[in-house]
Amino acid sequence: MAEIGKGDPRWIVEERQDGANVNNWHWTERDILEWAKEQIKEILEGNVFEKSEKLEVSTKEVSNIEGDCLIMNRKKKVICSFDLKLEVSWEGKILDADTGDVITTVTGKMVIPDVDDTTLGEDMQVDVTCAESGDAADLVLEAVRKGGRKFVRKGLEEFAETLKDVHQVANKTQSVVTDAKSPTNTTSNAKKTQTQVGSTDTLNLRLDWRCPPAELWDCLTNPGKASAYTRSNVTLELRENGAFSYLGGSISGTFTSVDAPKGFSMKWRLDNWDPDWYSEVTISLDSHEAGATELLLSQTNIPHGEADRVKNGWASNFWEPMKVLFGFMYTHK
Repeated sequence: MAEIGKGDPRWIVEERQDGANVNNWHWTERDILEWAKEQIKEILEGNVFEKSEKLEVSTKEVSNIEGDCLIMNRKKKVICSFDLKLEVSWEGKILDADTGDVITTVTGKMVIPDVDDTTLGEDMQVDVTCAESGDAADLVLEAVRKGGRKFVRKGLEEFAETLKDVHQVANKTQSVVTDAKSPTNTTSNAKKTQTQVGSTDTLNLRLDWRCPPAELWDCLTNPGKASAYTRSNVTLELRENGAFSYLGGSISGTFTSVDAPKGFSMKWRLDNWDPDWYSEVTISLDSHEAGATELLLSQTNIPHGEADRVKNGWASNFWEPMKVLFGFMYTHK
């Protein structure tokens, strides 16, 4: 026991090297975009992806890398979030089959508009453009559309794995959320919902969270944290008439009122609803005991038949990954 007037050294943290965040327990966020740019360039630049007696096509330069790449820590668990777009220039050479001499050169670009954990793989969008035209250009262009796209997709998957390995990311093999492209979740791939005026449902939820209201509020309204647990780029303007977007735009809308840190209201929609159709969401936070928070959610004007999907979406894209990532336990009431 410490003497009166003297602090117990076991509890003194200000002189420790990591005193601001002992044992990496609290939330931290680090921007590693410059590191990501270097890694992507190292992987993609200056590689021959098509080679024959009459043709050689290679990547040249990676440029215009924009977006976000973050490493976040909570309770010793390291996670990552990235949402990027970039361009890769390429060069194709038509060769003399006998001498190997270059007959003509064709150039162009591959534009990758959306790179994140959900777009990696063989379906990733890679737009190919060519600066020249003619038979030679058509021959090289076909090679880029096949071999170039394949090379870039594989290279960006390698980048994602390198990111997770180098920074010791905890979620290497599984996401903390159900795949946002699953048809059971809120996605743009779901069948369009035709809504009739007057045909609506209502959803009411009451959840008891084992965390203080301030921490739950921060989890719900901090774009960095929301990007982490949804594993997608989140834009969020926490003010009246401020816009928000989750899961690549699968969920979007505007805040109609904000009363920090007690709650907020939103005009909220899924992207497969009729274009002008919005539900109305109100979330309020209250604390009846220390270290616990009651969350009340009311969602009205949901298209008829969509309430179960909306309820499951809240659980799989918000409540469950928040629990896994931040250690906040909750129960339904």
